[in-house]
Amino acid sequence: MALHGFLNQRKLGEVYQEAGYQLFPDRQTWLQPDVSFYDAERVAAVKADEYLQGAPDVAIEVISPSESASDIEGKTEAYLEAGARAVVLVFPDLRRVRVCLGLEQQRLQREDDVRELPDVLPGWRMAVKAMLSEEG
Repeated sequence: MALHGFLNQRKLGEVYQEAGYQLFPDRQTWLQPDVSFYDAERVAAVKADEYLQGAPDVAIEVISPSESASDIEGKTEAYLEAGARAVVLVFPDLRRVRVCLGLEQQRLQREDDVRELPDVLPGWRMAVKAMLSEEG
């Protein structure tokens, strides 16, 4: 909800909950992040009856204990390969957030840190603790 309010004020794009994305037009690779951001220019190009094509600009996945490391890594790589600018993995049980800005640029954050994505969402800041809370 915090991301939605931030984006509405600035008209940067749309935030979606559990929207499906066809990552590659030539493959049947569909993923559905828990939360995602699609920038305004890309939103304007989507017709009402079309699916979202390509990766979201930001994919946020809340990781459950039942998910395997290989599943998490596979999704992360697929999002980034398809053009996601950031993948945020929220590990509530571990009280950690991992931010991937590419396969080579990743950062682990603890609950006392503040998350920013200046190249993707200029001006947005959120305490990791808030991301880990049920209200966040």
